[in-house]
Amino acid sequence: KRYLEKNHRTREGLNAVLPPTEQEPESDFGREWIVLSSGDFYDTTTGQMLKKQLVQEARATEMGWLDSKNVWTKVPIREAYEKTGKGPISAKWVDTNKGDDQDPNYRSRFVARDFRRKGEDSIFAPTPPLEALRTILSLVATKECWPAECWDAEPDSERRLRIFMIDISRAYFNARVQDADPVYVQLPPEDPDAAKGMCGRLNVHMYGTKQAADRWHCEYAEALESIGFKRGVSSACVFWHPVRRPMSSVHGHDFTTAGPHESLEWFKKELQKKYELKEGARLGPGPQDDKEGRVLNRIVRWEPEGLTYEADPRHQEKLIQELGLEDNGEGPSVKSVSTPCIKLSAEQLSEDKPLPESKVTHFRGLAARANYLAADRPDLQYASKEVCRWMRNPMESSVTARKRIARYLIGGLGRWYKYLWE
Repeated sequence: KRYLEKNHRTREGLNAVLPPTEQEPESDFGREWIVLSSGDFYDTTTGQMLKKQLVQEARATEMGWLDSKNVWTKVPIREAYEKTGKGPISAKWVDTNKGDDQDPNYRSRFVARDFRRKGEDSIFAPTPPLEALRTILSLVATKECWPAECWDAEPDSERRLRIFMIDISRAYFNARVQDADPVYVQLPPEDPDAAKGMCGRLNVHMYGTKQAADRWHCEYAEALESIGFKRGVSSACVFWHPVRRPMSSVHGHDFTTAGPHESLEWFKKELQKKYELKEGARLGPGPQDDKEGRVLNRIVRWEPEGLTYEADPRHQEKLIQELGLEDNGEGPSVKSVSTPCIKLSAEQLSEDKPLPESKVTHFRGLAARANYLAADRPDLQYASKEVCRWMRNPMESSVTARKRIARYLIGGLGRWYKYLWE
């Protein structure tokens, strides 16, 4: 009874509108009730317990967005079966704390669970390679790519070069669902209509639907082309304007755009006509300009000698922490090394043993983290590649190789890309 009241519905009421093959068995309700009735909330990413009040406030904010964006039209669940031959897509809340315990920043998203089934076409989600972002930084630092007045301008001039970092809020809510291919989702349990046999027929895509990323890409690409931007040849997520001269790399809903200040202000106003923006750092040479910003959690700095690009430091910290090698106040528990690779002898290889099954998942997770970090750290690429070769059948020596990478990172010798003004 507590479960049914909590979710504003009854099993009998839901089954009344479902065909026999889709009805909810009582046992499933019981299992879900055990999880939900505890009243605890956890970060979907880290598993850390979250504060109930802050989660409820974040969910209320998201519900407000769903209403203001007219994400769905409520219809009977029966319509989903009549139009698509199956029930509405299940959905769930994803709660995260983007900040920390001292400065919490709770985010809640109501996410569809539209999984790709066997035999269906692959899911397309266009994203630019990291080289696209680095290319923009390189072009900003290259004088011959810009008119002379952009380089000779005063620090507060309208023609000075700058880099804008813009985030489109709830980007997927701007991607329209095609009438010929309707999508139906379950309503949030907080919605009282969920107990009345209703579901949502999407007017726009939401996070978790299979077509969301592709339709959002088509939406913003058409919007940029309508104001004069040209699409990149090597990547469909890179754009440039031949007259006003700004260039942009778009990763999901993050726009990293470089160009003369006046052109960037024009670009921002054009985006504001269609989307709700959240501005990040605005790097530039002026005293009022930002000197550091984050793009995909990579750190970009505007310095007197040029631009620098640094890998996300959190992955390095987590790699060291999860191996128990962090500084405990008296220094790290092991000595650092000057190289990230190990060389095993023939004798060591012959005596090598398979890693216990209980440690395999942890090994693979850390190997994947090192591989992700290596995308921005050329000095780690060979070592991480060798560790990843053990992911299928991890051995005890593979743990030693993984730990060697962490010991190399403990040395604190930073590595970053530097683009000098020239």
